[in-house]
This record gives sequence, C-alpha cells and structure tokens, in this order.
Amino acid sequence: MDPFKGNRRLESAIYEGMDYALYSRHDIPDTFMPFMMLFKDGNKKLVRLAYQGDPNIGFIESLNKSEDTYDQIIMCFEGRIPHENTKHDAIIVKGFDTSEDLGLLFVQRFQGIESGKGFKKLGRMSLASKTEQLPVEVKPRTTSKDIEEPYISGIVLKEPDGLKSREIIAGHGNGSFLANYLYQSVIGSLSKNENDFSGKFNFAFVPGTLGDNAFNRFVIEQIGYEMMNDPAVKEWESKNNRKLALSYKFEGSDQVQIEQLTEAKKSNRNLSKDESSHSKPNIKENKPWWKIW
Repeated sequence: MDPFKGNRRLESAIYEGMDYALYSRHDIPDTFMPFMMLFKDGNKKLVRLAYQGDPNIGFIESLNKSEDTYDQIIMCFEGRIPHENTKHDAIIVKGFDTSEDLGLLFVQRFQGIESGKGFKKLGRMSLASKTEQLPVEVKPRTTSKDIEEPYISGIVLKEPDGLKSREIIAGHGNGSFLANYLYQSVIGSLSKNENDFSGKFNFAFVPGTLGDNAFNRFVIEQIGYEMMNDPAVKEWESKNNRKLALSYKFEGSDQVQIEQLTEAKKSNRNLSKDESSHSKPNIKENKPWWKIW
C-alpha cells in the first residue's frame, strides 16, 4: 500500500531529505546538525537548526517565527531506535504536505564511521508512523501533487565473451527519486532469468537532467550497495554463478564502477590516516542527540 497516497511531491521530498541526512553523516564521527527542507512552488530551501534539546521543538519554533508558508516540510535529525533487543543509530525523517493534517515518519538505521568499520546503511528505510501531526496550520490548495516521472530506457549490449549487458539510460532532476526507479529496473531485469545475461548494468544519465555532484554520486552509489545486498540479487548470483556489476556515467565524466565494499575498504574510505591508524575509534558515550525509543 502506498503510504504517500499518490503524493509524489511529498514522496520525492522525503527521499531527498533522507539521502541528504545520510550524506551529511557519512563522513563525520558524530551527529549532524538537524535541518529542514522547505518546499514551495517547486523551489526549496535548507534550514539548519542550532538548537539544544529536542529538535522537534526547535523545528516548530523556527516555523512559528517565519511568516512564509510552504507546500512540503521535511524535518531531518538523528536518534536511536530499538532493533532486535538493542538500540541502533538512525536517521529520522518527518515529512508533511501542508494541505493535510497528518504526516509520515521514516527511519533509516546506519553504522557510523566512529564504529571503526566504515559508514553503512543497515537495512532499508522503514515507515514508522503515518500519524505525525502537521506543525503548522493546514493550507488547502488545488495544485498538483504529481511530479514528472523519471525517464527510464535501456539498450542491450553484447560483451566480448558473448554474454549480454544492459545500459540503463535515466534522467530526472531529483536523484533520490530516480534511484528507486533504477533499483526497480535492475531487479526487474534480473527477474527475467536470462541465461546469457552477464549481470552488468551501466547507468547513463541523460544530459541536462541529474547534476554531476558529490551528493548525487553518493545517492547513486548508496542505492548500488543496496542492490548488491538485495536477497533477490543474491539468489540470482547463486543460481547463475555470476556477480552483479554496476557502474554509472555522467555526461563528460568517466565511467565509475560501484564496488561492493568490504569492511576494510569501508573503514579506509571513511577514516583519515590519523583516525584509521588507531586500533580503537573515538566513540562518544551518551551521545546528546534526541532519542525516540
């Protein structure tokens, strides 16, 4: 069942907020500064929250001080959530469409670089609540809640060994929204169980759509890591004795291979030389961020 009820503007905003929070956290050893993404008439602004205590209160105070109104409000902060009899660090995202009185809350567990094992998402983004109270007055409006669907096409290529590979040609202005369509395309292709398919995919982005920047590269690589660990992919690999191989290419840039990172590679990738030379990472106890358990 679609928790967004067809509201694609809210959906894309929540995915973007989650990805930006992960991006803000992936290379630092402590909590990131809470922030809001505020959307109005197709434009957005980022508001960081310098606030001691519960960020939910800080978000509301910030909104109350503003005379502006918004179409979508996305609140992002860090907390800890229960999972299998323990508590995990997590990104917490609340998303609201201001034409509706209730919003959504999603969580994404993660392993931070302070663990000494490198940054890694744990599991997939999960819906935790569908009854978050809108923090501002409801503003009825008749504007569309749809957005342009991502462009997805593909071509089949023949490898030197005679096996087939696929190039997925994709385009959209929101990489977080596009990433889920890439995921579906890969899983759908593998489900065909073609005996002569190599398992190789290259994502080629349509010029003038997805910008080539560090954030979008992070989003594409993170969805790649998720694909490589998907149970359906593992089953395909075992059945065909081949490995999923993913790469991507922006206009004017070299093709980049998305590698399945080992724990050692993740640690070296995320820690500086000084940090990685210590046998024990500097982990703060009693982290001061807001907790939701």
